[in-house]
Amino acid sequence: MKPFKTVFVCGLFAVALLVAPITTHAQDVRALEQLSDLNRINPKQNPAYETSDEILNRKILDRKNYVIGEVEDVTLRQNGTIVSIVSDLDRLRLGNTVHLDFREMRIQTLSDTYALAMEDDELKDFYPQLLANMETASGTEDDVLSTRNLIGSKIKAEDGRTLGEVQQVMFSSNGGRAAGLLIEVNIGTTRGEYVAIPFRTTKLTSEYSKITGTISNGMADAIIEVAKN
Repeated sequence: MKPFKTVFVCGLFAVALLVAPITTHAQDVRALEQLSDLNRINPKQNPAYETSDEILNRKILDRKNYVIGEVEDVTLRQNGTIVSIVSDLDRLRLGNTVHLDFREMRIQTLSDTYALAMEDDELKDFYPQLLANMETASGTEDDVLSTRNLIGSKIKAEDGRTLGEVQQVMFSSNGGRAAGLLIEVNIGTTRGEYVAIPFRTTKLTSEYSKITGTISNGMADAIIEVAKN
C-alpha cells in the first residue's frame, strides 16, 4: 500500500500545480473583463455613472419637493450600498449635521437629488432622534466608509505595489450605490492615467479616517494593462 499512497499523493500534488496557474489565469481574465466594461467609455464622461463630485453637490428634498439641504457626505458599506446621507439640513435651521439612514428613512434617488419621505415639520420633530442615533448612523463599524475620506486614498496590490490614488468614487447613474473607484495610476513608467475599478473588488480598510484599498495582484496587473492601452 505504501507505493500506492506515494503515487496518489504525488498525483494530487501534480494536479494542484496544474490547476493553480489555470485558476490564477482565469481570475486575471475576469479582472481584465471587468475593467474593460467600466472603461469602455471615458469613466469621467460615462452617462452610466455619477462622480462623487456630483453626488456631494446633490440637493435633498422633503416629501413636498422643497429643498431642505445639501449632501455633505455619503457613507458606504464594502459592497457599495449606501448607509447614510450626511447633511446639516441647513434650510431647516436645525443646527447640527446628522446622518440620514438611507434604508430606514426610505430615501429615494431622483435624477440629481435625494428625496425624503417626510415633510419639514416631521423632520423637525424627528430631529432629536436623529441626534440620539448619530453614533450608530455615522458608521462606527469597520465596514462603513466615508465617501469624502475615500478621495485621495491609496490603492495597493496584495504584493505591496502602490497603483495610485482614488480621484473619484463612481456611483450608479441614479446615485443609489457606489459602483467603482476612479484611480490615477502612477506606477513605473505609467503615469497620470485614469482607470475605473469595480468597487466590490477592493478591500477597503479605515484607520483614523485614513482609508487604504487593497486589490488582488491579478487586478493590479489588469489595471496597469488597461492604463498602458
